[in-house]
Amino acid sequence: NLASGIVWPLGEHTRLRKTWYADRAGGIRKHTGTDIWAPADAELYSCTDGTITYIGYSDGTGYAVIVTDEYGYEFHYYHMIRQTDFLQVGHTVKAGALIGHVGNTGNSDLDHLHLTIVAPDGLYINPYPYLEAVEP
Repeated sequence: NLASGIVWPLGEHTRLRKTWYADRAGGIRKHTGTDIWAPADAELYSCTDGTITYIGYSDGTGYAVIVTDEYGYEFHYYHMIRQTDFLQVGHTVKAGALIGHVGNTGNSDLDHLHLTIVAPDGLYINPYPYLEAVEP
């Protein structure tokens, strides 16, 4: 059960936004995640136990970390303030472990966490109901 292992990723920050599949770039693409507003440099925690499968940067995601759980679900954390340098690809983390810090890098307008969940078959899953269920 995907929801049973998820924990809240941002301490007390709870400005959760329902932004799933909203138009982006003038309707050219869709928003495939959920945004949680939080101040710059707020600690960002893994929602699940898993393995770090990506740490890096792209123009869209900004600084990002991907944690893949034991079932193959990928949890993507985007727009971090800086590259995570205290973890490496291949490290394992527990739910609630520090994995980075909130920022506004890449294609972003303000400080927030963008969380995307990708199923093992490559389908994007709306994170909102799972986050809402564990929101403090």
